[in-house]
Amino acid sequence: ISLAAGTGSIATTTITDSLIVDTNTLYVDASTNNIGIRETSPIAPLDILVTSDGAGIQIRRDSITSGDYAGLYFKTYTNNNDTSFANQRNKGEILFENTGGSGQGKLHLAVNTSANAESATLSNARLTVSETGNVGIGDTSPLSLLTVGAGDLFQVGSTGNATTSGWFNIGSTD
Repeated sequence: ISLAAGTGSIATTTITDSLIVDTNTLYVDASTNNIGIRETSPIAPLDILVTSDGAGIQIRRDSITSGDYAGLYFKTYTNNNDTSFANQRNKGEILFENTGGSGQGKLHLAVNTSANAESATLSNARLTVSETGNVGIGDTSPLSLLTVGAGDLFQVGSTGNATTSGWFNIGSTD
């Protein structure tokens, strides 16, 4: 099939063999149902060959509003009767949250363990890497290099000193 630039269209076309676009730009292997981008022998459902540092998959939201986010969603259940995105049960997500107008932000790993149709959101963040490099486990605004628990209950600073706002036990609590 050949279309001149800016002309023509294809309504529905069935291709019964492999599909190759521009030698190795896009390859669909009909025998395995795998798709390759810059890869002519895809070994996974989506196989992308990156040929330089910094290249890869981009997921983006064109917004400069603080608190907006874009993400990569994971799920293991599909309700074929409900096609709305809100009810797709994306229980695991990797989210990038915008925290300023220049694209800086936080990276979150979110998990929703509720037995319902809801997907994970920022409120389900279990691990956060802040724009300053601080890591929070159960804390989306970590104040130290490593923070555990909401409200910075346990902190380890860049010098290795640990602090806590509660009890700190080493060994037996007897």
